[in-house]
Amino acid sequence: MIDITANFSEKLAEFLENPKLLVENVGKTCWIAVSKNNEEKIDGAIVFSFMYSTWTRYNAFIELAKGESAVLKTILQFLAKELPKGTLFRGRITGSTKDDKLLALDPCNLTKDEDWVWLRLNKPELLKEGAKRGAEKLSKTGRKLEITRVESSDVDDILAMIKELAIYEDMLEQCKMTKEWLDQDFSSGAKFAKMEANLAVATIAKLDGVVVGYTVSIDFYTTSYGKETYLEDLYVKEEFRGQGIGSILLNSVSEASQSRAAAGLYWVCLGWNKKSLCFYEKMGANPLDVTFFRFEPEIQKWMTE
Repeated sequence: MIDITANFSEKLAEFLENPKLLVENVGKTCWIAVSKNNEEKIDGAIVFSFMYSTWTRYNAFIELAKGESAVLKTILQFLAKELPKGTLFRGRITGSTKDDKLLALDPCNLTKDEDWVWLRLNKPELLKEGAKRGAEKLSKTGRKLEITRVESSDVDDILAMIKELAIYEDMLEQCKMTKEWLDQDFSSGAKFAKMEANLAVATIAKLDGVVVGYTVSIDFYTTSYGKETYLEDLYVKEEFRGQGIGSILLNSVSEASQSRAAAGLYWVCLGWNKKSLCFYEKMGANPLDVTFFRFEPEIQKWMTE
């Protein structure tokens, strides 16, 4: 029997080795799919958050999995049926993780196949300094930058920039986003089965009233720190780059994350984009030893077996 739960029982805590941060976040930034055998004994569990993709909407992001590979496979099949059709299943395994039962199921390796680099902001003070320099640089032009939460009237501009970014990353064919989805996701979030996904937080940047960029982020769960924030997109239009706007935008996301009591800020950069990687490292971010994986093609195959 498999069920999705936000209740942390004593037996579940024992099975998952009683992670304190999980107790504090389950039902808020993460959920647990639990499997029990015929003797009602827990034999597997997957802890996941809802991440947000500006190309495909919400996806289930696996942070922790325990159990034999066959049991984890069954849990994934269950989630594929419970969640909306087309939901992506992704996750990560850190370099220090010894249990590789998920990788034994042979998912797509995004770190290798798509050159993903996982970054965490470890020195926010460097970012603040960078944003200050950016603001000083911008002030010399006499122009005013405004960063505000996205409203319904901004959605057309956001969608256009999402597609610009997809073109820049040479992945436009993967972008399935629509105006209707963005409008819904930025205003009310989404509900799946017994779960309610965190609201995707979107901001738009305007320079003297002209749209120049945007950000999209969402809170999620990590075993190391609990509630943290994932930055899905940070984009500045090409003609407005080099004016300090990028560092100001990134710092605004970091400060908003801290105001929500999130313990850290993460994002992904493509490994070939050395210019961006260099910029992020100067702003206090460090690449982490993480393997990203993707399960959705494999789940579809399993469900037809």
